[in-house]
Amino acid sequence: MKIEDYNDYAEYLPGITDECPQEFFRLAQIFSENVFELISDKDKKAIPYMMDDAIESFLVFENPVMTGIYDKAKRELITGNLEIKKDDYILVVKQHSDNDDNFFTIRFTGLHMTNHFYSYHNIGHFWISRYEYLRQLDYRLWVIRDKYQFFGKAACNDEEISLIDFYEFAPLRYYTCIDWEKEAGNECTSAGVNAFIHIAEEVNDKSFLRILRLYKKKPNIILEKILTYMFRTYRHEKIVSKLQDMINHASSSYPERSFGHEIDSFIAKCREKIKNLLPADNKICETLEEQPFTIYDGDFEYYFHFMFWKRSGLTKNCIIKTIKLSGNDVQTLFDQFNRQFTEIEKIIWENGGHI
Repeated sequence: MKIEDYNDYAEYLPGITDECPQEFFRLAQIFSENVFELISDKDKKAIPYMMDDAIESFLVFENPVMTGIYDKAKRELITGNLEIKKDDYILVVKQHSDNDDNFFTIRFTGLHMTNHFYSYHNIGHFWISRYEYLRQLDYRLWVIRDKYQFFGKAACNDEEISLIDFYEFAPLRYYTCIDWEKEAGNECTSAGVNAFIHIAEEVNDKSFLRILRLYKKKPNIILEKILTYMFRTYRHEKIVSKLQDMINHASSSYPERSFGHEIDSFIAKCREKIKNLLPADNKICETLEEQPFTIYDGDFEYYFHFMFWKRSGLTKNCIIKTIKLSGNDVQTLFDQFNRQFTEIEKIIWENGGHI
């Protein structure tokens, strides 16, 4: 998000001035949304700013000296106050509680942002059922759009920038899997319609193209519903496949998350076992993963999702089977994976991939 009007955020961090670097207003933005969380490791103190499948972004305190204790349990309301000294700053944080408020301070010499970008095309979330494969498509476009809005062109490659317009197309936005985006309603722009006209021309989908042009000329709810339906039919799956290929290519230029050698090796072995199970010309299912952030509390949690294709008349749908892993001992994770993997093997071997 481009922070242009600093006054919108100044009230959430008393003491901030127009002379403060932009990072301080991002800190104020965190307080305004009540999402303050402190990550503390010896001499390092940082606050997560934006965390999703494509990026892990942190505000990092320079030369921090902390007084008091951050209580992770007190998350209802957290407020801050900034004191500017000659050579440094003091952030006073109050964690509000009905019983006992908690205070702590961080003295620091500066604040900078670190951004870590990751590939996201093989990651899946299944918050809303039915037509999950289209919801994943919409979600990945949302991730790209969000990264662009918060950090601008510098955070995106050229392919990602070319994909942003696709998110501004109401018939696809219908398949959102994000609650707050669903509540916000669908949006459609001429750029979004033109993006899909171009892709329909590329794959030579004449009937999709004809409805698109009518929709561009005179947008209405009837044509919007027709296009929404067309997305999930086998007849127009080339549109979906082409867009997915574009997202895959844009995402693949970024590295995967790393969780340390031992966990990374475990994940690689699980992937290899899945790859060996599926036929070379796999048309049975699509496999996706759900990953934690590289900095996480508690047990390591990881999911392997299998989207088994299911035909319902003219439409393409899927049924989800999931392998859920939790723990910090690799042998325990292996045991969990092998036990749940037998169900996936049974589906593929005995039923030919059909449920």
